[in-house]
Amino acid sequence: MARAASRLDEMGVEDAVVAELRKHGTLATWNDVLRPVLVASGDHWQRTGEGIEIEHLLTQAVTTAFVRHTATFGELTRDDPVLLAGGPHEEHTLALQAVRAGLAERGVPARLLGPRTPIKALTAAARRTRAPAVLVWLSLADPLALQQIPGVATAHRRITVLLGGAGWGSENPASTSLCSDLDDAVHRLREAWLARRAAGVRM
Repeated sequence: MARAASRLDEMGVEDAVVAELRKHGTLATWNDVLRPVLVASGDHWQRTGEGIEIEHLLTQAVTTAFVRHTATFGELTRDDPVLLAGGPHEEHTLALQAVRAGLAERGVPARLLGPRTPIKALTAAARRTRAPAVLVWLSLADPLALQQIPGVATAHRRITVLLGGAGWGSENPASTSLCSDLDDAVHRLREAWLARRAAGVRM
């Protein structure tokens, strides 16, 4: 994958990632392959000021690979989707796309609202869909998001508000729970979805 990226061979990167996803699954591929390569690419750019085009190509190719992989599971149920969103100033959603693919492997429907999602809009979406859980991602600290995030828990009575990414720090605000990594996020989102399904209610 790294060699294909260095040649700016986008399709080569895509195919390599899809092969890993199909062989090892999303979480193992993210932890053992994708994250190390992406971190190394970012570190190289920060050290030398060169190679940003490779990092961008990697991001685009991995995004498309996740879409291709997720499509192989067919149409999931539309009932009780969990919501995934980047924080109000978050530009990066690759980790959330990995979470969505990991959930698809487990039969859990998810809606990815994308980057820069205002907390007020996320709360409205959670209320409208009666989402059993939401995951909000922050790579960098965002004091306003930290202040506003407890409001998402007011969307309805049976919602789990999860936080992911280094931007939240080590202490989570009231009515929220901080995920330790992507494996933890997928597990908790799935548990919240299963609990809603077991309850047999749509609040």
